[in-house]
Amino acid sequence: MFYRICVFIQFQHAALKTLHDVLIDGILGDYTPCLSNVMLKEEASNVLTEKETHRKRNLVTALFDDPAVSGSLPSNLGNATLANPLDWITNIVQVEGISDNAVREQRNALRCCVQAINRFMDPCCCGLKFPCNS
Repeated sequence: MFYRICVFIQFQHAALKTLHDVLIDGILGDYTPCLSNVMLKEEASNVLTEKETHRKRNLVTALFDDPAVSGSLPSNLGNATLANPLDWITNIVQVEGISDNAVREQRNALRCCVQAINRFMDPCCCGLKFPCNS
């Protein structure tokens, strides 16, 4: 509700500015009125949000379709957001043909990335966030 009121106020302000431009300043040139800019920005934001939702859904579907990783994924992976983070970290498992050194290196890389993300998401964080050499 609050968001709709804010949008209405933006539209109202843009409409008044456009009227002022046309009636008071006599501007009828080739420009995009303020009201159109506000509407275009809102439409672009909505399209971007829709595309991001679609991209996320495709990524989650692709992960669940991959038999190599689908068994280790939590069922609520698609519901995770920044506001509702998923409390889960994948495991790097040993498979045939991969050396112990490679698995250890991948586990260390994953740990480093998780630490960097956690540090970045920490509200007290400022300054250099990566690399994560502690």
